[in-house]
Amino acid sequence: MSSSKVPDQIPLFDDDALPEPDPSPKPWRSTPADRWSEEELPPVSVMEEACLDLLRRNLEFLRAMDLHAGKVSTQEIRHFRERHEELIGLLVRWLVDDDEECAQEARAAVRELRDLRLRALERLEPTRLRKVMAAEPRVRIRDLEIQSALRMAEFELAEARGEVVEIEIPALPDSLDSAGIVGPHMVEDLVAAEIHRMKAEQERRPLPPREGLTTLLRDLPVEWLDAVWESLDLGSDRPRRRKERERNIARHLTADGILTEVVGDGLSQGERRLLAFLLERGGKAPARAVAHRFGGDDDDGWFWNEEPPTSVLGRLRVRGLAFVGASPATHATRTVLVPRELRKGLKHALALAGTKAPEEECGNSTPGLHLRPELLEALNTAFPDGVVEPVVDGFDVEVVEDDVRRKLAGLEGASLLYRRTLEGAETWDLPEGFDFGAWEEGEEWERGEDREAGDEGEGYNPARSYAVFFLSLRGEGLQFEIEGDFLDDGGHRHPTKGVGRIGWAVAVSGVGPFALLRVTSLDSEEYFGPSSPDIESRYADTAGRRIAEEEVFRDMLGSEERGLLEDLRGKITRGLESLGIPCLSEEELQQPVPWLEAAEVVLVGPEEEAPLTVEDALFFQHFG
Repeated sequence: MSSSKVPDQIPLFDDDALPEPDPSPKPWRSTPADRWSEEELPPVSVMEEACLDLLRRNLEFLRAMDLHAGKVSTQEIRHFRERHEELIGLLVRWLVDDDEECAQEARAAVRELRDLRLRALERLEPTRLRKVMAAEPRVRIRDLEIQSALRMAEFELAEARGEVVEIEIPALPDSLDSAGIVGPHMVEDLVAAEIHRMKAEQERRPLPPREGLTTLLRDLPVEWLDAVWESLDLGSDRPRRRKERERNIARHLTADGILTEVVGDGLSQGERRLLAFLLERGGKAPARAVAHRFGGDDDDGWFWNEEPPTSVLGRLRVRGLAFVGASPATHATRTVLVPRELRKGLKHALALAGTKAPEEECGNSTPGLHLRPELLEALNTAFPDGVVEPVVDGFDVEVVEDDVRRKLAGLEGASLLYRRTLEGAETWDLPEGFDFGAWEEGEEWERGEDREAGDEGEGYNPARSYAVFFLSLRGEGLQFEIEGDFLDDGGHRHPTKGVGRIGWAVAVSGVGPFALLRVTSLDSEEYFGPSSPDIESRYADTAGRRIAEEEVFRDMLGSEERGLLEDLRGKITRGLESLGIPCLSEEELQQPVPWLEAAEVVLVGPEEEAPLTVEDALFFQHFG
C-alpha cells in the first residue's frame, strides 16, 4: 500500500462519475466510496485513494461533533468511532490481501456509519446542529493523521500474522523498485507518527475550568509527571502511589520561596520572558501566539522521563510551571496555561529577577496595555487555527441585532437612520430633506432588485463580518449641503446636489460581542440616492493615505456640535454595554495580533507585511 502524500481533495473521477449529492436535510459530502456496489468493486489503485477520502470524511464529522455537540449523542459517537476503527482494519485487509469479503464488509460499514451519523445529529438541539453542520465541511484533517492510522493498522496486521510488512518507500531509488521491508527509517517514521498522535490527543484534553495545579498534574501522563519530579529535584525516594507524587509536587511548588528560587536560579532568560508573556495575559495564551514569539515544542518527545524537553515552552512544562491543553471554554484552541496558584508567586519572582514581558507582544508599546481576557478568548474561539476567515459559529450577532436596534432607536435625542445586518440587508429611515422625490419623509426603504445598476457599492460589494447601525442627532444641527458634479458613462459632466448628516457608525462584530464607533455621515444625492454608512473612511490625502472622517468633519462643526456628538457617543456606549457588548477604544483596536493571519478571501489593511490588528480580526470585509 502506498504511503505517499495525497492532496486534501482527491480528484478521482470525472464529474459524471461522482455520486449524486445527498438529498437529506443533513447532507454528508460525497466520496467515491459511496459508489461501491456489490456486483463490481473498483480496482485497488482507485480504492486506495478513495479510502483516504472516506476516512477523512469520517474524521471531519467526529471533529465537528467534538467541537460543538457537547455531551449529547455520546453513545452514538462512541459507536461511530468504534466502527470507524473497524473500518480502517477492513480497508487495510482489502488493500493488502485483495480480500473481496473484507471489501464487502467495508461497504456495509460505510452504510452503518452514515446511519450512526444521522442518529447522532438527530439528538442535537437546533443551535448545536447548525454549528456542527456548518463546521463539518470546514474542518481540516491532516493527511498524516489518516496515513499514519492506515500504516499502523497494516503494521499491526502483519505483526499479528508473524509476517514482514512490505510497504512502498518513496525515498528509495527507482532502481530498487521503491519496494522493500520495513527498515530503520520506516520504524522511526511509525514511532514518530504514533508519538505525534499521542501528544495531539493529550493536548486536546480540556484544561480544568478552575485552572488549579492539582487537577493539572492529575491529567499529566505518568511519563511527564515523573519528569516533573526529577526536574524539581524532589529526591530519589519517589512515592509509589501517583496521587502522593502529585501532592508532593503541588506542595513543593506552592511553598514559600520556592518559585523565587526556581525563577532566579533555574530558568533561562527566554523561559522567564515566556512566563512574563503568559502572566501579562492573565496566565494563559494561545499556543500559536507562544510559538510565534518563543518557538514551538513539536520536537519535544513523549518520554520526558528519559529525554527531557528542550524547547523554551517544554522546559517550563517539565518544571510544572506551564501546561498545554484545549481551552476550557471552547475545547478547540490549544492553550498554554500557568496554574492559578502559581501566578502571584511567579509575578513576584519575575519582578525580583527584573524580567518583563516583551513589549512588542503586549499588543502596544504602551506599558500595561494588552488584550482583555474576554477579547483574547473570542479571537481564540473564532480562529483556533490562527487564520482569520469568515466565521460560521462565532458570536451570534443575528440573535441580538433586534435588541441592539431597539436599544439604539430608543436613545433620547437620537435618530437611527440606517442599519445593515450581518447578512447584508440594508434599511434606511430617511429624515426630511433626504428624499429628492424618491422616498417620503420617515419612510423605511430597503435595498432591493429595483436598485439601479451602477448605484453606490455596485460591482464591489464584499460581505462584512459585522452589522452596522448609523445614528445622528435629531434636528438639523449636524446636517450639511452637498454640491458637486459627476461624469456619466459618456464622459459628460453633470452638476449634482444633495444633503448629508454627520453621526456615528456603530459596528457590532459577528466574531465576538464587541463594537466600535466611527464618525461618518449619511449622504443623499441626486442620481445616486442614499449612501451606506460604514466604519471605513471614504477620504484620503494627496498621497492616497486614508484620513479618519472625524478629521474631515471636525472643521465643519462648532464646539457645541462636537460636544453634542460626544454626548451621543456616550449614550451609545452605555446602551451597548447594557447588552453585554463593550465598545473597544482605538488603542485596543490597533493592537497587533501577530499569531493570526488572514485567509485569501479576507480583505485587510493596505500594509501587507504588517501584522493584523484587533480591528482587522473583528471587523473585516470578505468574499465568499
